[in-house]
Amino acid sequence: MTGSSGLDKIYGASPPWLPGGLAGGYSQALFAAHLIDHIDLPYEAAEAVVLRNLIAMAMRLTGLDRSRGSDWKRLRARVLEQGRFDETKVAAYFAEHRARMFLSDPVRPYRQVAALRGQCGEWSAPGKLVYGLPSGNNHVWFDKRDEDAPVPVHVAIWSLEALHGVGAGGGCGRRQLPGRTAWSKTPSGPYRNTVSYFVRGRNLFETLVLNCPSGPPAEAGDLAPWETDAAPDPLNPASAAVTGRVSLLTGRSPHAALLDVASDGRSVRGVQLTWAFEGPGVTMPPALDPYVIHEHKTDSAGNERIIPVKAEPSRALWRDVDALLAHTRPTPAPRSADLDTTSRKRKDQQPPAPPQIFADLSSGLGSRSTAPVLRAARVRALSLASKQASDVLWWSADSPYALFRAEGDSTLVLPTAKAAHSEAEDTCGLLEQAAKAMATDMCAGNRKKAAQSHWPVNTLRLYWDQAEPVFWHAICEALEGHAYTSGRFLPAALAAYDQATAAAAMSPRGMQAVAKARTILTRRKKQPAEKKEDTR
Repeated sequence: MTGSSGLDKIYGASPPWLPGGLAGGYSQALFAAHLIDHIDLPYEAAEAVVLRNLIAMAMRLTGLDRSRGSDWKRLRARVLEQGRFDETKVAAYFAEHRARMFLSDPVRPYRQVAALRGQCGEWSAPGKLVYGLPSGNNHVWFDKRDEDAPVPVHVAIWSLEALHGVGAGGGCGRRQLPGRTAWSKTPSGPYRNTVSYFVRGRNLFETLVLNCPSGPPAEAGDLAPWETDAAPDPLNPASAAVTGRVSLLTGRSPHAALLDVASDGRSVRGVQLTWAFEGPGVTMPPALDPYVIHEHKTDSAGNERIIPVKAEPSRALWRDVDALLAHTRPTPAPRSADLDTTSRKRKDQQPPAPPQIFADLSSGLGSRSTAPVLRAARVRALSLASKQASDVLWWSADSPYALFRAEGDSTLVLPTAKAAHSEAEDTCGLLEQAAKAMATDMCAGNRKKAAQSHWPVNTLRLYWDQAEPVFWHAICEALEGHAYTSGRFLPAALAAYDQATAAAAMSPRGMQAVAKARTILTRRKKQPAEKKEDTR
């Protein structure tokens, strides 16, 4: 069972509709976690949710959900030294919770609400649950099957997990509780339009343990959905409040679903997709996800909030590496607003705070036995960027190099990442200025028309593609102990500019516009004048 895992290692070697349900698949993943490279799911959103589920289970098996402070650090180090999960504890955990891990259980189906059978109207087409299937009059993008066709149960499982992570907000199926007004609107899933950053170890066991977040002791009711017989109270959004690290990772979905599984258990014939908590404007209780970059935002009234940084499809993983490596963490305590009345921005605006899991990572893993685990760790990013209810882009990315060292270790990676990222962004600013100047000249001084032209967009797209290997080469040198030297990104900018403007330069007018704007990149900065010595 070495190498990259397939779905059989998550949902089990036998299909999840056979005896054992999802418990069989999750338990096999934990039994053999030390032999599995990583999980491999077709949807990045499903992978992000399944990883959180497995991390929550790993915390239960190891006790990392209950310890804190220095005890938590020592326990995590001991768990990593063991190299695998205790098979007896894995078997006991799933023996206790196995009954709630069947997709078609009539009382407590896995991550579903059985009461929807009497609270919603007709069943929707099963394809409405599945990402990539055509719906209504939309075009076919990823899958040509009709939305009314039964969906294989394993595809429905992936989609159900993805729904709870990145389900779209807005209109949904109508749900009516006894004595209440029917309602058909829901917020978006907690990870929609964000990037989830995980630490990737040498195998699944290391990945799960390294991604266990620290935190205060759990309150009563810190349970995963499969650990309780109680369904979420639709009249009490506060019941979804985070009470500990397990509920933080598994219990924040605003969506409710129910699947109509065929009698043979091999396909899903219909779905109910609706809201989990009733009321217009209802919002989930706030929480700081440990795998998301957060930033401080101040509204026009001077109130400060800490919110996830939105996903940008055009932004590559390497452009956030310096933020991920910074040994700081977001603080949930709002600070007093200090507004600049002219710009309405904070005078002391804090930089984005890295995910908590990266702030935790380098602490307590400097011993001889655990240092190799830390030194081999990389970064994996998973995201979905969307506009309204339309899914725009799914993506995943892995850092090609290990990036982390224990606290106190001398390393050049962080200063190199900061210096390289800063230079790359500054060079991008010059390149954008040159591309816009060239476009304006080509459009006879019409800046509005120039802004809509293809030259600036194409130039920056080509630049960021060519800048990425430059960045990783600098990181590779830093890992070998070489300090960063500036001036690395200008050749990439010039190459991108020349490539994007090559066609325009074929005409006399275009050649002049291209050459004139190119000087913005090639002109040298004026050196400060040397002070003359006073000879008096």
